[in-house]
Amino acid sequence: MAHQVVLRGDLARTVLDGVERGESEVLVDDFTRKIKSALSGPVEGLTIPLPG
Repeated sequence: MAHQVVLRGDLARTVLDGVERGESEVLVDDFTRKIKSALSGPVEGLTIPLPG
């Protein structure tokens, strides 16, 4: 899995958009979304390769 670069401006915009929508959690990159998805699924889904 390649590292995804999130630019500061994109990060800030994504977070502020989430806050405006009243979201309690804002995930700004694909890696974090995949981890979150795996945590809400079965234990077998927790085998996500970590970047390195």
